[in-house]
Amino acid sequence: MTVTAGAVMRVMVFLLYAPICLVALRLLIPRLSRASRILAIAALSAQIVILVVALEDTPRWELKGWLWHLDQESSIPNTFASAQLALVSGTALATAILASGRNALNRLYLVGLSLLFLYLAWDEYFALHERNLDWKQQYLALGAIVVIATVIVRLRSRQHTGLWLGV
Repeated sequence: MTVTAGAVMRVMVFLLYAPICLVALRLLIPRLSRASRILAIAALSAQIVILVVALEDTPRWELKGWLWHLDQESSIPNTFASAQLALVSGTALATAILASGRNALNRLYLVGLSLLFLYLAWDEYFALHERNLDWKQQYLALGAIVVIATVIVRLRSRQHTGLWLGV
């Protein structure tokens, strides 16, 4: 019996993606403003619909298969994921610019996150990591840097900021 990539993806959705979404909804959504809550729920709902269509739809013609293929560049899931990453980038930058009372370290941290997510959106859309053989090690190092920066900002921030920094 052969296990297909689609079967593995379906199992991963139910074992990882669904519980993570439920935890995010339970912990973060109630603490957001009304506009942020609507945006977050809309983005998550659209992502779920796109993922379900991409996994469950059986294309009858080649163009439709390309449009919904999860591993194809410039497909609908790829473009939407890139747009979501760019939205996170813009949100971090807007927060850094508009949030009053934040110290310089928090603003620098948010600008850094904005640049990081903008790069991730660019990489996702144009598949830059496909041309780089060391991309896993580079992303691992980048993730470690983000964690260290988050811990530093959390330790230097007020108590209520800890929830948003996840520490």
